Amino acid sequence: MIAESLAEALTLAVVLPSWRDALAGFRPPALNSDYLDDHPDHPTVRDQLLAALRLPPATEREVLARLLATAARTVPDGFLPHASDEEDSSFQPMLEPLAG
Repeated sequence: MIAESLAEALTLAVVLPSWRDALAGFRPPALNSDYLDDHPDHPTVRDQLLAALRLPPATEREVLARLLATAARTVPDGFLPHASDEEDSSFQPMLEPLAG
């Protein structure tokens, strides 16, 4: 689970388009940097989308904290199960603490 509600999931996707990378351990400022390089208008588009969807403004850090908290409740021990068709067969950490 990545969000507590549809509104929260939409906010996550709009504010933090690289949210999957957050589950892999990336943190700001590196978290959205590649996306922002390719989409420099993202802050403007983000604000327009949030307004159009009648979602409250949210910062990247707020959304990241909610994502990690929700994911931690979903996978309490922080590990995802092994997928047999994956290259690495060991369990991999899904969550890493938010720094500072």
